[in-house]
Amino acid sequence: MTEQNSLFFVGTATTVLRLGPFTLLTDPNMDGEQGVDLLELLRPRHAVPIHYDDYGVMKSPLSAFAAEVERRNPPAAVTYLDRGQTFTLPG
Repeated sequence: MTEQNSLFFVGTATTVLRLGPFTLLTDPNMDGEQGVDLLELLRPRHAVPIHYDDYGVMKSPLSAFAAEVERRNPPAAVTYLDRGQTFTLPG
């Protein structure tokens, strides 16, 4: 993933939409490696993965992202939530 071929819209706390060389029907999501690439590009203080199992077309499970986070140690504190669990981002 590079800044040259991707456009990122980052919402206030939870929304990240990647637009690039794909269509919403063929590639609407990222795998674990691409997720950590995004963290390294945007360098947020905190990240909370969501919508990782909502659709039948997911590239990889949350465990693949978690393994990549562990391996690469990106510059964000990553918090994993169970369904229905809440989290308050630190000020």
